[in-house]
Amino acid sequence: MARRRFFSRLSDRFEHVMARPAAGQKSTKARLLRCVGLEPLEARTMLSTAGGSQPLPLDAPPVTTVIGTSAYGSVEPGFTGVTVQYSADVDASTIDTSDVSFVDVNTLALTPSYFSTYDASTRTATYYAYLPEANYQMTLLDGAVIDANGNAIDGDNDGTPGGAFTVSQFSSDSSFVQGVNQNFAAVKPDGSLIYTQTVNGFFNGVDDWDYFGLYVTGGKTLSLRLTGEPGLTAQFDIL
Repeated sequence: MARRRFFSRLSDRFEHVMARPAAGQKSTKARLLRCVGLEPLEARTMLSTAGGSQPLPLDAPPVTTVIGTSAYGSVEPGFTGVTVQYSADVDASTIDTSDVSFVDVNTLALTPSYFSTYDASTRTATYYAYLPEANYQMTLLDGAVIDANGNAIDGDNDGTPGGAFTVSQFSSDSSFVQGVNQNFAAVKPDGSLIYTQTVNGFFNGVDDWDYFGLYVTGGKTLSLRLTGEPGLTAQFDIL
């Protein structure tokens, strides 16, 4: 009777099967198996041997993936936005600054995102961060973004929900003339009439150029000094 009550709680459909097995039946278990065999296939779930105990619906929707990002190229340095486009609609409430991380591949310094937006019409999230000139790795964290079906996006593109999406290296590199701050600092002793200013740049590769704009009046002497990491070979071109 204990077994009868157990299966009755599982499904009312089993009640008439388990209540009074007819004479000659092999067992109530055998009758239960025949009943299950008649159950419509689309109403059942299948246990995944790969995923352990997580049930996978037979009619599960396709996974959502990343189909594009501006981090595949280069972005302008400073306060900039990095876009991530998804293959299907995602839950906009799960788009926030904690989704991503930006790491300088040379110094390993972590730069967080400080603002994020989501455009549902293009399924594109934009994460804003302050990224000085450098080479960065971007990571969209595992399980951070949930799609419209309630599943984590397939970040590692293995066909199942979950996994981090990573762009191993992209550049923050200026394609414009960078203005030099005009607030030069006086060099002691007072009255030396010498003023200095330091401007930082980053060479992303052997063919990289950085352009700096400085306004000076006539009759001044301009001295430029380039310093960098050991082994750096570079030159000035004054235009």
